[in-house]
Amino acid sequence: MFLNTQVSNFDSASTCLCNSLKILYQKDEIPLKLLKIIYSNTLDGKESNIYENGTSRFAMKRICNKFNIYGAKHNMDIFFMYYAKNEVNLEIIKKALTEKRVLIVRNNYENENYFMVINIENDNIWIFDPSIEIDDNDCNVIINIEKFDTTKNLRYSLGPIDTRELIVASKYC
Repeated sequence: MFLNTQVSNFDSASTCLCNSLKILYQKDEIPLKLLKIIYSNTLDGKESNIYENGTSRFAMKRICNKFNIYGAKHNMDIFFMYYAKNEVNLEIIKKALTEKRVLIVRNNYENENYFMVINIENDNIWIFDPSIEIDDNDCNVIINIEKFDTTKNLRYSLGPIDTRELIVASKYC
C-alpha cells in the first residue's frame, strides 16, 4: 500500500491520521466527514515559534473522540484510542500490532513529529515517517527496538515518559 507523505514541515499529524484511514478502509468507505474532522482540528499550533507549529496533543485527543462519536452515531466500525505518558509502552504497542491495529506515535526529538509504527520484526521496529519521501514507502525507517523503547529523547524513540503520546486506530472496539 502506498502511504502519503507530508505536504509541509508541519502536517505529520494530519498525514498520519489520513494514512490510518487509508490502511483501515477502502477509499469508497471513508466518509468525507472524517477528513473534515482531521483537517479542521489539526495544524492548531501557534505560528510564533517554529517548535510550536503543527498539531497539539489536545487536538489529537479531540480528533480521537470525534472519530469515536462519529462511528457510534453512524454505525461505523471505527475506534481511535488515545494514550499518553505512562500509558505508552512497548507492550501496548506489540499487543496492538498483533491485533492488526494502526499506531501513530508522537516523537519529541528536536521538534515534535508524528510517525507510524508498521511492524516489529526480530529486534527491529519498522516505521513510516511521513516526512521522508521515498519510492517504496511501506516502511522508510527501521530502528533497533532498544533505541525505540527508551526514555531518552532520541529520534524515533518513545522518549521521556511525560512526553509520550500514542494513538491506536482500529475498525472495532
